[in-house]
Amino acid sequence: MTILNLKSNLQTQFDNFIETVQSFDNASLNKIPFKGSWTAGQVAQHIIKSTDQLPDKNVAATNRKEDEKVLDLKNLFLDYTLKMEAPDFIVPSLKEYKIDIITKQLEDIKEKHLNSIKSKDLKLLCLEMELPTFGYLTRYEWLYFISIHTQRHSHQLENIMQHLKNRN
Repeated sequence: MTILNLKSNLQTQFDNFIETVQSFDNASLNKIPFKGSWTAGQVAQHIIKSTDQLPDKNVAATNRKEDEKVLDLKNLFLDYTLKMEAPDFIVPSLKEYKIDIITKQLEDIKEKHLNSIKSKDLKLLCLEMELPTFGYLTRYEWLYFISIHTQRHSHQLENIMQHLKNRN
Protein backbone atom coordinates (compact mmCIF):
# COMPACT_ATOMS: atom_id res chain seq x y z
CA MET A 1 0.00 0.00 0.00
CA THR A 2 1.23 3.43 -0.83
CA ILE A 3 0.74 6.91 0.52
CA LEU A 4 -1.02 7.79 -2.75
CA ASN A 5 -3.47 4.89 -2.25
CA LEU A 6 -4.11 5.98 1.31
CA LYS A 7 -4.78 9.57 0.26
CA SER A 8 -7.04 8.52 -2.61
CA ASN A 9 -8.95 6.03 -0.45
CA LEU A 10 -9.47 8.50 2.40
CA GLN A 11 -10.65 11.22 0.01
CA THR A 12 -13.01 8.84 -1.81
CA GLN A 13 -14.55 7.43 1.37
CA PHE A 14 -15.16 10.86 2.92
CA ASP A 15 -16.56 12.21 -0.36
CA ASN A 16 -18.89 9.19 -0.67
CA PHE A 17 -20.00 9.53 2.94
CA ILE A 18 -20.67 13.27 2.56
CA GLU A 19 -22.58 12.69 -0.69
CA THR A 20 -24.70 10.03 1.01
CA VAL A 21 -25.43 12.33 3.97
CA GLN A 22 -26.48 15.04 1.51
CA SER A 23 -28.93 12.65 -0.16
CA PHE A 24 -31.09 12.93 2.98
CA ASP A 25 -33.14 15.98 3.85
CA ASN A 26 -33.04 17.33 7.41
CA ALA A 27 -36.27 15.53 8.32
CA SER A 28 -35.18 12.10 7.05
CA LEU A 29 -31.70 12.62 8.52
CA ASN A 30 -33.33 12.56 11.95
CA LYS A 31 -35.81 9.68 11.49
CA ILE A 32 -35.23 6.34 13.16
CA PRO A 33 -35.53 3.87 10.25
CA PHE A 34 -36.19 0.74 12.32
CA LYS A 35 -36.10 -0.43 15.92
CA GLY A 36 -32.58 -0.50 17.34
CA SER A 37 -31.09 1.69 14.62
CA TRP A 38 -29.41 5.04 14.79
CA THR A 39 -30.73 7.86 12.63
CA ALA A 40 -28.60 8.90 9.64
CA GLY A 41 -27.69 12.02 11.63
CA GLN A 42 -26.44 9.87 14.48
CA VAL A 43 -24.36 7.78 12.08
CA ALA A 44 -22.79 10.97 10.73
CA GLN A 45 -22.15 12.25 14.25
CA HIS A 46 -20.53 8.90 15.12
CA ILE A 47 -18.15 9.32 12.19
CA ILE A 48 -17.36 12.88 13.27
CA LYS A 49 -16.68 11.79 16.86
CA SER A 50 -14.66 8.71 15.88
CA THR A 51 -12.55 10.22 13.10
CA ASP A 52 -11.93 13.78 14.25
CA GLN A 53 -8.49 13.21 15.78
CA LEU A 54 -5.59 10.86 15.31
CA PRO A 55 -4.47 9.48 18.68
CA ASP A 56 -0.93 10.63 17.94
CA LYS A 57 0.14 13.03 20.65
CA ASN A 58 2.50 10.32 21.91
CA VAL A 59 4.30 8.37 19.16
CA ALA A 60 7.28 6.06 18.84
CA ALA A 61 9.26 4.33 16.14
CA THR A 62 8.35 0.74 15.41
CA ASN A 63 10.21 -2.08 13.70
CA ARG A 64 7.16 -3.37 11.84
CA LYS A 65 5.72 -2.26 8.51
CA GLU A 66 3.46 0.78 8.79
CA ASP A 67 0.61 -1.02 6.96
CA GLU A 68 0.92 -4.43 8.63
CA LYS A 69 -2.58 -4.40 10.15
CA VAL A 70 -4.47 -2.83 7.22
CA LEU A 71 -5.68 -6.10 5.69
CA ASP A 72 -6.97 -7.34 9.06
CA LEU A 73 -8.73 -4.01 9.63
CA LYS A 74 -10.37 -4.23 6.19
CA ASN A 75 -11.44 -7.84 6.73
CA LEU A 76 -13.14 -7.03 10.02
CA PHE A 77 -14.68 -3.62 9.37
CA LEU A 78 -15.86 -4.30 5.84
CA ASP A 79 -17.69 -7.46 6.92
CA TYR A 80 -21.20 -6.00 6.91
CA THR A 81 -22.68 -9.14 8.44
CA LEU A 82 -21.04 -8.28 11.77
CA LYS A 83 -22.92 -6.04 14.20
CA MET A 84 -20.54 -3.94 16.27
CA GLU A 85 -21.07 -1.90 19.41
CA ALA A 86 -19.47 1.54 19.57
CA PRO A 87 -17.62 2.49 22.75
CA ASP A 88 -19.54 5.02 24.84
CA PHE A 89 -17.24 7.94 23.99
CA ILE A 90 -18.21 7.78 20.30
CA VAL A 91 -21.91 6.97 20.67
CA PRO A 92 -23.88 9.90 19.23
CA SER A 93 -26.69 11.70 21.02
CA LEU A 94 -30.27 11.33 19.85
CA LYS A 95 -30.93 14.92 18.85
CA GLU A 96 -31.76 17.02 15.80
CA TYR A 97 -28.87 17.07 13.29
CA LYS A 98 -28.49 19.50 10.38
CA ILE A 99 -27.00 18.47 7.05
CA ASP A 100 -25.06 21.71 6.48
CA ILE A 101 -23.36 21.54 9.90
CA ILE A 102 -22.50 17.85 9.53
CA THR A 103 -21.17 18.41 6.00
CA LYS A 104 -18.88 21.23 7.15
CA GLN A 105 -17.52 19.14 10.03
CA LEU A 106 -16.88 16.16 7.75
CA GLU A 107 -15.14 18.34 5.14
CA ASP A 108 -12.90 19.83 7.86
CA ILE A 109 -11.98 16.38 9.18
CA LYS A 110 -11.22 15.13 5.66
CA GLU A 111 -8.91 18.09 4.99
CA LYS A 112 -7.18 17.68 8.36
CA HIS A 113 -6.40 14.02 7.58
CA LEU A 114 -5.30 14.74 4.01
CA ASN A 115 -2.89 17.31 5.47
CA SER A 116 -1.64 14.72 7.98
CA ILE A 117 -0.84 12.36 5.11
CA LYS A 118 1.29 15.11 3.55
CA SER A 119 2.95 16.44 6.68
CA LYS A 120 3.35 13.66 9.27
CA ASP A 121 5.56 10.60 9.54
CA LEU A 122 3.01 7.85 8.96
CA LYS A 123 5.39 5.08 10.04
CA LEU A 124 5.28 6.11 13.71
CA LEU A 125 3.26 4.09 16.21
CA CYS A 126 0.51 6.01 18.02
CA LEU A 127 0.68 5.27 21.75
CA GLU A 128 -2.22 7.41 22.93
CA MET A 129 -4.86 4.77 22.33
CA GLU A 130 -5.14 1.12 21.35
CA LEU A 131 -7.80 -0.11 18.95
CA PRO A 132 -9.54 -3.08 20.61
CA THR A 133 -8.27 -6.43 19.26
CA PHE A 134 -5.64 -4.64 17.14
CA GLY A 135 -3.53 -2.86 19.75
CA TYR A 136 -1.45 0.17 18.84
CA LEU A 137 -1.60 1.31 15.24
CA THR A 138 0.75 3.39 13.16
CA ARG A 139 -0.48 6.73 11.84
CA TYR A 140 -0.80 5.04 8.45
CA GLU A 141 -3.01 2.31 9.92
CA TRP A 142 -5.12 4.81 11.88
CA LEU A 143 -5.74 6.83 8.72
CA TYR A 144 -6.61 3.67 6.81
CA PHE A 145 -8.90 2.62 9.67
CA ILE A 146 -10.63 6.02 9.46
CA SER A 147 -11.18 5.44 5.75
CA ILE A 148 -12.47 1.87 6.25
CA HIS A 149 -14.67 2.90 9.19
CA THR A 150 -16.17 5.70 7.08
CA GLN A 151 -16.79 3.22 4.25
CA ARG A 152 -18.56 0.86 6.66
CA HIS A 153 -20.87 3.63 7.80
CA SER A 154 -21.57 4.79 4.23
CA HIS A 155 -23.01 1.32 3.75
CA GLN A 156 -25.07 1.80 6.93
CA LEU A 157 -26.39 5.16 5.65
CA GLU A 158 -27.46 3.53 2.37
CA ASN A 159 -29.28 0.85 4.37
CA ILE A 160 -31.03 3.53 6.45
CA MET A 161 -32.05 5.39 3.30
CA GLN A 162 -33.51 2.21 1.80
CA HIS A 163 -35.51 1.47 4.96
CA LEU A 164 -36.91 5.01 5.01
CA LYS A 165 -37.90 4.79 1.33
CA ASN A 166 -39.58 1.42 1.88
CA ARG A 167 -41.65 2.88 4.74
CA ASN A 168 -43.14 5.57 2.49
